[in-house]
Amino acid sequence: MTESGSSNSVVQASNYYFILKTENLQPLLEITYQLTEQIESNQTVIDKLCYIADNKIRYPETTINFEKFGLTLAEDGESDSKSTESGGKDDSIHEKDHEITKLMASINEEDEKERDQDEDVTQGEDDPIRYLLVQKYSLDKIELDSTPDLGVFASNARIAQLVEDNMKLTKIRQIKKYKNQELLKLIYDYERFIVEDILPSLRSELIKLTSTTTCTSADDKSLQDYVELKFELLGKMYQRYTMNVKYLSKLLSYSHALLRYSSDKEDLLYKLSHQFEALEFLQKNMSKLLK
Repeated sequence: MTESGSSNSVVQASNYYFILKTENLQPLLEITYQLTEQIESNQTVIDKLCYIADNKIRYPETTINFEKFGLTLAEDGESDSKSTESGGKDDSIHEKDHEITKLMASINEEDEKERDQDEDVTQGEDDPIRYLLVQKYSLDKIELDSTPDLGVFASNARIAQLVEDNMKLTKIRQIKKYKNQELLKLIYDYERFIVEDILPSLRSELIKLTSTTTCTSADDKSLQDYVELKFELLGKMYQRYTMNVKYLSKLLSYSHALLRYSSDKEDLLYKLSHQFEALEFLQKNMSKLLK
């Protein structure tokens, strides 16, 4: 494959990025349909071979030792006729064997062509789905605990790659499942700590605080009233604080704008610099008062 072909494969793979992100299963379904069609065609070839082996092959008869079983031998004429019949059967058997040999040779040629095409695909251009899986999950960096046993498919590089990728994806799934279980345990631990430890201690502290405060009979308030009053005052104070900060930020932005505008005028610059220093001093004093 040329460099243009490899670049086109990468561009084609990048087109699948959105599909992988949105978990669209249409490309996987198309590949599944292709695999199903290939399996059905292979099943048709296997059925044909089984039919030939069961119905059209005639194996030679086994020789029997008649004297051992106490049987009489056939006459010469009968033996000659049987020999001619067996000779005809042998010829038909050889013809069927020749047909089967041709069929097996054609099947082997088709398998070799498909294998060469698979090797060209794996060597020449990248699989778009595998490219996206490598980019998202870093499959090439994952190490397997054991090598897969491929059996008769050990010579097929594409099948070996698919089996290895499936094992790596299974390992990623197991790792993610373990991490999610640990995170769920951590969430439960934090929830139990908040409910069983923090909230009871906070409640006891608030009860102690209310018990130590001196309240007259006319101004007797419950714990909920004190808490609501506290948060109401804090909210008002925070609103006032944010308002002052906004005013100061606007004032500083206006001052900086005036300084930039009058940078080319020396007489105004001197006066405005003193005013700016006064504003900064005022800002520091207000921030100290708010603290």
